[in-house]
Amino acid sequence: MKKKLLSKFFIIQFFSIFLSILFTITLVKAENRPKPISLGDENAPVTLYEFFSFSCSHCGDFHLNTLPKLTTDYIDKKLVKIVFIDVPMGGEVILFAHSLVYQFKNNKTAENFSSLLFSNQISWLTSNNPNDQLIKFAKLSGLNDSQIMDAKNNKLLQQSLIQSAKSYQEKLKITGTPSIVLVKGKQNIFGKDNELIIGNIPYDNLKSKIDNFLKIK
Repeated sequence: MKKKLLSKFFIIQFFSIFLSILFTITLVKAENRPKPISLGDENAPVTLYEFFSFSCSHCGDFHLNTLPKLTTDYIDKKLVKIVFIDVPMGGEVILFAHSLVYQFKNNKTAENFSSLLFSNQISWLTSNNPNDQLIKFAKLSGLNDSQIMDAKNNKLLQQSLIQSAKSYQEKLKITGTPSIVLVKGKQNIFGKDNELIIGNIPYDNLKSKIDNFLKIK
């Protein structure tokens, strides 16, 4: 009798732990998944997804040199919407940097902060106290102490960023950053007619690919 009771007890405990884990995963995947930062018109005929990490120098080159050209040629003309997908590779410091972005309520301000971090990428990445450097840049960009601490301590946000990145990497076969996925309008990012571009290709090459997508009816 005692063995049966113990057996039932362990079964109940197992399912209790399982449901708790499942509930946590559901929270991370749904309610706590942040909406990606984006720029451009919601109804643009082409959507460009950029997968980036603050640890990646080529991503810095894309944000500082390619993005301004994209903005002038396509985003400001409502031809392309760009969506930034976080790939927080490189440990807790990089994860903190990505988390800080989501404290900004305005997409443009968030992207300006990202550009500030990329402009000073070498200095804060190689600093003896990179977190202190990130906090300094966050405050220069308008965040207060409470917002900064929320970014540092929000484990659900951080788990969401990591899990989301892993999911995209597996499903889209992304092998490095920056990576770009070109999508026609609002079609699914996992659609078969999309184009995956690995690496920071020359702007003229990217421009040619975007122009081809704009011709697709």
